[in-house]
Amino acid sequence: MRSWLAAGLLVLAVAAFCPARTSAAVHWAASWGAAPSDVDRTIDYGRRTARVIVAPHRGGAVFRVGFSNRLGDAPLRIGPATIGRSAGGAEIKPGSLRRLRFDGRRSLKIPTGEQRFSDPVRLRAAAFERLAVSTYLPGRHPAVTRHAIAVDHAYVTQPGGRSYADRRSGRAFRHVIGSWVAVDALQVRRRSCRQGTIVAFGDSITDGFGATIGADRRWPDQLQRRLIRRHLPLTVLNAGISGNLVTRKADLFGGASGLERLRPDALSQPRLRAVLILQGINDLAAGVPAAKVIAGLRRMTARVSRAGALPILGTLTPTSRTYGDEAARLKVNEWIARQRRARVVDFARALADPVDPASGLARHMSDPVHPDDSGYRRMAGEVPMSLLERLTRCRERRR
Repeated sequence: MRSWLAAGLLVLAVAAFCPARTSAAVHWAASWGAAPSDVDRTIDYGRRTARVIVAPHRGGAVFRVGFSNRLGDAPLRIGPATIGRSAGGAEIKPGSLRRLRFDGRRSLKIPTGEQRFSDPVRLRAAAFERLAVSTYLPGRHPAVTRHAIAVDHAYVTQPGGRSYADRRSGRAFRHVIGSWVAVDALQVRRRSCRQGTIVAFGDSITDGFGATIGADRRWPDQLQRRLIRRHLPLTVLNAGISGNLVTRKADLFGGASGLERLRPDALSQPRLRAVLILQGINDLAAGVPAAKVIAGLRRMTARVSRAGALPILGTLTPTSRTYGDEAARLKVNEWIARQRRARVVDFARALADPVDPASGLARHMSDPVHPDDSGYRRMAGEVPMSLLERLTRCRERRR
């Protein structure tokens, strides 16, 4: 009898430390994100409501919204905030508006250099169903963290007004901007441990410069659509910043160097599986030697590997010899092609003109450097699905 009882207690003890595999844990998965690039000093957002439009790459029924003061020089005070389904422009669809709370409260103060998430909110939305996040900022806010080039529209009310976050109507949002202000993340509640994150890390080509505004046709968007069609539980987060460099801080709104921002923008993402790096062309245009760009890319891939994720390098795309040193671009691409510690995606091949490989195919380019919608679709098509399918296996360690 005692031996039977001891065996039973042992089984119970083991069960306490080894949860049943059939009860999948609930966790937060990435759905959308934007890397903070700089602070907006063009207007004071104090006593205004900003309504930004985001397109989730992963749908669901319960979301939470991330707000960033990572680059601000004073605490960011958030008053009433809401999320709802966009009806086009600054309008919100009837019945979809949800109030956001922060530890049960309707206001939040974010210290300098930090990010905070809202409480969970129930709102059913499919992938690429555009959502409007509205944020009222009380007091003075002359320097708000933003993603400068959103390739989308956002809407802001006149100064000195009350909060319009709870209003479905867009009539009060008379000021149109092209940045995502204060909002930098959207996460969705999931149960599958197979759900993972791929971060697209780069500059304006990853940011989607030249794509149709508000149409979500950047190459990371189009890669996400391929994953959805293949029913692969992977979310592509876009961590591109226009003007960004590998080796040093960029001028204007180009953000910290790729080396410096790799951890906060990529390695800190939930359930990270891979980081696809397409970066270096701005360094070459600024006169940085190819050897220094290669050294920076080597350090970035090593950091991704140490974080337990797969590093993927994209070859630098053609620029019609008008932007940077063509010989240096070829030297960087030759080094990328030889890599064994990182997988390679040949974006240059996707865009190069067969007659003049230094130039992009004119019918797929919005300018000599940046693709158009069709060019971004070709880039997304260059990423092999067989490579990404291997990233969907469950892992014991969770981020």
